[in-house]
Amino acid sequence: MQSKHRYKESLSGSGCPIWPGDFELLYKYETYNNSYKESLSGSGCPIWPGDFELLYKYETYNNSYKESLSGSGCPIWPGDFELLYKYETYNNSYKESLSGSGCPIWPGDFELLYKYETYNNSYKESLSGSGCPIWPGDFELLYKYETYNNSYKESLSGSGCPIWPGDFELLYKYETYNNSYKESLSGSGCPIWPGDFELLYKYETYNNSYKESLSGSGCPIWPGDFELLYKYETYNNSYKESLSGSGCPIWPGDFELLYKYETYNNSYKESLSGSGCPIWPGDFELLYKYETYNNSYKESLSGSGCPIWPGDFELLYKYETYNNSYKESLSGSGCPIWPGDFELLYKYETYNNSYKESLSGSGCPIWPGDFELLYKYETYNNSYKESLSGSGCPIWPGDFELLYNYKESLSGTGCPIWPGDFELLYKYETYNNSYKESLSGSGCPIWPGDFELLYKYETYNNSYKESLSGSGCPIWPGDFELLYKYETYNNSYKESLSGSGCPIWPGDFELLYKYETYNNSYKESLSGSGCPIWPGDFELLYKYETYNNSYKESLSGSGCPIWPGDFELLYKYETYNNSYKESLSGSGCPIWPGDFELLYKYETYNNSYKESLSGSGCPIWPGDFELLYKYETYNNSYKESLSGSGCPIWPGDFELLYKYETYNNSYKESLSGSGCPIWSGDFELLYKYETYNNSYKESLSGSGCPIWPGDFELLYKYETYNNSYKESLSGSGCPIWPGDFELLYRVTGSGCPIWPGDFELLYKYETYNNSYKESLSGSGCPIWPGDFELLYKYETYNNSYKESLSGSGCPIWPGDFELLYKYETYNNSYKESLSGSGCPIWPGDFELLYKYETYNNSYKESLSGSGCPIWPGDFDLLYKYETYNNSYKESLSGSGCPIWPGDFDLLYKYETYNNSYKESLSGTGCPIWPGDFELLYKYETYNNSYKESLSGSGCPIWPGDFELLYKYETYNNSYKESLSGSGCPIWPGDFELLYKYETYNNSYKESLSGSGCPIWPGDFELLYKYETYNNSYKESLSGSGCPIWPGDFELLYKYETYNNSYKESLSGSGCPIWPGDFELLYKYETYV
Repeated sequence: MQSKHRYKESLSGSGCPIWPGDFELLYKYETYNNSYKESLSGSGCPIWPGDFELLYKYETYNNSYKESLSGSGCPIWPGDFELLYKYETYNNSYKESLSGSGCPIWPGDFELLYKYETYNNSYKESLSGSGCPIWPGDFELLYKYETYNNSYKESLSGSGCPIWPGDFELLYKYETYNNSYKESLSGSGCPIWPGDFELLYKYETYNNSYKESLSGSGCPIWPGDFELLYKYETYNNSYKESLSGSGCPIWPGDFELLYKYETYNNSYKESLSGSGCPIWPGDFELLYKYETYNNSYKESLSGSGCPIWPGDFELLYKYETYNNSYKESLSGSGCPIWPGDFELLYKYETYNNSYKESLSGSGCPIWPGDFELLYKYETYNNSYKESLSGSGCPIWPGDFELLYNYKESLSGTGCPIWPGDFELLYKYETYNNSYKESLSGSGCPIWPGDFELLYKYETYNNSYKESLSGSGCPIWPGDFELLYKYETYNNSYKESLSGSGCPIWPGDFELLYKYETYNNSYKESLSGSGCPIWPGDFELLYKYETYNNSYKESLSGSGCPIWPGDFELLYKYETYNNSYKESLSGSGCPIWPGDFELLYKYETYNNSYKESLSGSGCPIWPGDFELLYKYETYNNSYKESLSGSGCPIWPGDFELLYKYETYNNSYKESLSGSGCPIWSGDFELLYKYETYNNSYKESLSGSGCPIWPGDFELLYKYETYNNSYKESLSGSGCPIWPGDFELLYRVTGSGCPIWPGDFELLYKYETYNNSYKESLSGSGCPIWPGDFELLYKYETYNNSYKESLSGSGCPIWPGDFELLYKYETYNNSYKESLSGSGCPIWPGDFELLYKYETYNNSYKESLSGSGCPIWPGDFDLLYKYETYNNSYKESLSGSGCPIWPGDFDLLYKYETYNNSYKESLSGTGCPIWPGDFELLYKYETYNNSYKESLSGSGCPIWPGDFELLYKYETYNNSYKESLSGSGCPIWPGDFELLYKYETYNNSYKESLSGSGCPIWPGDFELLYKYETYNNSYKESLSGSGCPIWPGDFELLYKYETYNNSYKESLSGSGCPIWPGDFELLYKYETYV
């Protein structure tokens, strides 16, 4: 037996923490009396809240935070408020200086990038910053305050890249003298979200209208960036001159982005060329040259770069055919990103329309289906026999065959990323097609299934008996066997099990202790260090060291809990009669409710809570009520003091940021706080209480930006004397969620609302009789329905909507109907004109892209649109109405790619004369969602039935894509010809995807084989061979790889039974991901 031991020697480490609880990672313990007193230093970059202590120097002598706190780098999550400044104070208060540099990541990093340097604890000096904002509410981030009367009038300039809507004002120079937007708006960089329409052009107009010129460069990010990359330069307010652009499109609807219009009769006939990288399906036409004379695709299609999503099939090859078929050559280079990139990286060069020549490729696969990507085919009889070699790093399951040679040698280096990387890092070198030689690997596992990754096989009788050693840190449950040494001789777990690192998920119980038992029971010792991440990590961080198989010895731990149930985590058991009496201490930062007892000292003798409760850091979730104050009471009540600093993250952080210091158990003293709330319930957060008769009368001021509803009182000044709302309410920034009603007005504000309920957001109150009558004006772009009133000018005198409603930009969600037209009516009805341009985003954007211009309040003029629809209901989006009797009869043509079911009619030409679907329906690309059945075939029928031919290529994305990958070519309207497919399925229901039909009597009897890796439960039949003769499952079922979800039980064993029962053997490797994966990680090997 091993003798008892405590944590007393030394703990040092270096590197970069990755998840909360990496507290102990970057400091040196070196203490002699089992307490944290010596020094704590670290560098790098924190990743999650609770990394508060990470970047400063402790160096204190009396176990308190008084010396200095300095840090550099970049905060990652709210609560990193204190991260980037120097404490250097002598009386434990924040008064000296607060400066920082870097990039904020989440709202509440308001104070991050400026210099405090004030003498009376108020914000008056200067606020300057540089860098790049990341989320709305970073409005004030990139300008210089430098004002003398606490108002925004001087200048607002900034540079960098906006990240979210509401960064409208970010990239221009205000420099106005009468507090209005009239001077100039110019910017450069790259927009990130729709509504950055105005971002990249020069206004420079004299009559407040968009007529001068619109030019821009960079990369669009979302649909509606249509106008972004061309030069307007028109004289009659229409799009006729030229449209050219360069860069890289990001989303469908960037169809017209990368070509030159240069047409004289408003049609697409001249030339279409482009370069760059497509990002989403529908970028089919992006990278080729049109150059046709009869409005058809016949010339040449070439492209280079890197595809990102399925449907990029045709992207990287040369068409150059003379009879409108794919027969010439298909070559490509680069890196595929998603399944369906099967054919991407090889040379077709065949003469009889089959895949037989050679397939070679290089790069890195990203998603399953990249099976054939990185090897050389070079076979002569259409089978896989030659060699498969590759280099790089796999990213997702299905990269099984990626990095080795079949039959020759399998070696690899690097680091696997996802399950299915089982065979990745060892050498095959076998002569009889079995796994017997040696398996060694190095690196770091990332996901379950990396079981065999870090040990040496070296066995001679096909069993696990030799040695298994590993180092590093497991990432997910089921990594039990990962970090210990097997070294047993009778196929049982008896030798030793040791590990180090940090567990990540519950079930990591056995991870961090030493087994070393002789009778196959848990009795020896259990020690661990690090930080648990999820509930159920109870036994994780204590020392067992008991002799009668009970929990009595000691339980100590340090670090930060992450989820409720981490109650026992951070205290010392050390009791003799199996009760909790000794002491409970902890430090760090809790992350989830239930961390109540986390940060105080128990040290009581009669099993009650009486001693003291102190803590520091920043709470993250509700229930952190008692977190940040000092108990220190003698009669079991809350009376002493409650102080705290930091930023609350979730409702229930009410008491967080004020000082209790009361003597009669009531809230009367003072309540002050700073920072930025993140969720509703942070009502009292940002004001000063300082009242004497327990009422709200003194003053309420705050700064920053709210993030969730309930931040009502957050951003205005109360300063009233009779307990009513009458004084003034001003604010700046950008609201994020409904309930921010009163947030951004004086009622005045600027920026961009983000969610419905921001109705009153952008107008001026300034009334004297507590009613809404003055004016309502706003600019920017709405993001969610209910932003109806957002973009027009109220300016009425009798409290009704009559003046004008104009707007520009791009709507984002349904209900933005009225968004993009000019009201300008005099009798409160919709009669003037409705015009718009851009791309709709959600259904209900029907009226978005046409010109109203009617005189009798009906839809009769014309409806034209271009671009790419994003959601169902965009049916009418891409055709020209141009009818005279209010019916749909003219023509319906479209190009691009559908995104959601219901985009059936998107990709064909109507051109019929009797209001029926009879002409032709052709399409290319790759469907994205079920219901895209008809997408990939040619109609070309004469009697309005589906009989001609149905062929398709690419890869399915969702169940129901059954018919996607076969050739119809039947003559009696039934499914009988052939069904073949290749690649990797993505979702259940892709059962039929990976086999060959080739049957003659319309039944499933021939053969069913598949390879790759399943992605979701129901992929049971995926990885075995049918090959039966009487239509039953009896032959063999074998599989390899790694399951991804529960229900993948049968995935990893060999059936090989003769009487249709489960008796032979069940072996598996890898690691489970979800409950129900119980049977996954053991060896069956039974004979009865």
